[in-house]
Amino acid sequence: MSIGNKKTQGGKGTNYPWQQMVINAINALFGNGEEIKKILAGKSKTPNMLRTTSSGTVPGETYSVSVANVGAADGIFLGATIKAGEILDFNSGALNNSFAAGSFVYDATGTEFLIIYIYN
Repeated sequence: MSIGNKKTQGGKGTNYPWQQMVINAINALFGNGEEIKKILAGKSKTPNMLRTTSSGTVPGETYSVSVANVGAADGIFLGATIKAGEILDFNSGALNNSFAAGSFVYDATGTEFLIIYIYN
């Protein structure tokens, strides 16, 4: 027996009515599939590294950010203290998600940060 169909009704045991219903629902939500392709399409991303002893903001829309306090003193990242030797990683998660430009503010005055980030 097929999903969503009985041998005595409709397509008499075939999956066609059920499959057509699912296809119609997908088309109603996403059109002819072009929107799904856009959602799932990969984007080229560029890695970058920043070594700093001052304050600033990680530039651009970022997909991933890592910061290591490689200096001897505490610093500030996202308004919180990052102690000497600590490493923080931020990942925007699923495919094509990103953090807004200007999301990552830091102050490495008196210490040194090594910041690695990926942006589009």
